[in-house]
Parts: sequence; C-alpha cells; structure tokens
Amino acid sequence: TERDAQAFRVKGFNYDHDSVGRLIEDYWNEQWTEIENDFCEMQELGANTVRIHLQFGKFMKSSTEPDPQALAKFSALVQLAERT
Repeated sequence: TERDAQAFRVKGFNYDHDSVGRLIEDYWNEQWTEIENDFCEMQELGANTVRIHLQFGKFMKSSTEPDPQALAKFSALVQLAERT
C-alpha cells in the first residue's frame, strides 16, 4: 500500500533522567504521574519515538535473578509509550 511505501520519520526525545540527573528507574515509582504527563506532552509536540536509556543492573536482583517489580514497571512504561 501507499502507506507501506512511506519512510518512517523519527520525531522524538531522549527520556532517561529528571532535571536533577536521577535515572528514570530511580524515581518512576514515586513520580509516575509526572512521567505520564511528560509522555502526553511529548505526544502533543508530535513525537512518535521516545528513547529510554535503561540500566541493566536496575532490573536484576543478582547476576542470575531478574527483579520482577522493576520489569513490571518497565512493562507499564512500554504500555504508556504505546498509548501516547
């Protein structure tokens, strides 16, 4: 189709830390509403892409054990991105 033939044009933002330099994984539990508001604002500005710089160690309890709570929050972030 004609739509399939069009190139995807990236218009987006890097979103990895807050104004004081904290990683998103360090504040997303306490400030989730602010993150939701930021994603809505990015959508209003025409973004179709958001780059998140995640830290592998924030998602692992040990070298072999993942952190289910961190992975669940990441899943919520992906769902937020899909909605907005």
